[in-house]
Amino acid sequence: MLFRVPLGTALPEELLFRGILYAVVASEGTAQAALWSSLAFGLWHIAPTYNLLKDNGAIARKPKVPTAGMLVAGVVLTASAGLVLVWIRIRTGGLAAPFGLHATLNSLGTLAAHLANKHPRHP
Repeated sequence: MLFRVPLGTALPEELLFRGILYAVVASEGTAQAALWSSLAFGLWHIAPTYNLLKDNGAIARKPKVPTAGMLVAGVVLTASAGLVLVWIRIRTGGLAAPFGLHATLNSLGTLAAHLANKHPRHP
């Protein structure tokens, strides 16, 4: 959790979406770069969102339409998070702060999932 999440997930995503993709689109303007890099970030999370729903049994319990809705919600939420991260990138002029926030939030989410699985609720 201390190495895989920050270095295997947050760092490559920050370099790709707030670094490379943002810089490539920045010639079209800051707003365009923010929107496109954030939308790409949201779309990038379709497979992880699907796997999370599958692992938690949500897909087995729900018909396909609510599953599609949950995937769309996942894209919207992660794209929104991408907008926050790109705003931090713009405000700070670098990738260190968005990387720190991204790594912290992902690590806390991983820790929370681990603790929830360690102590399952009993009906």
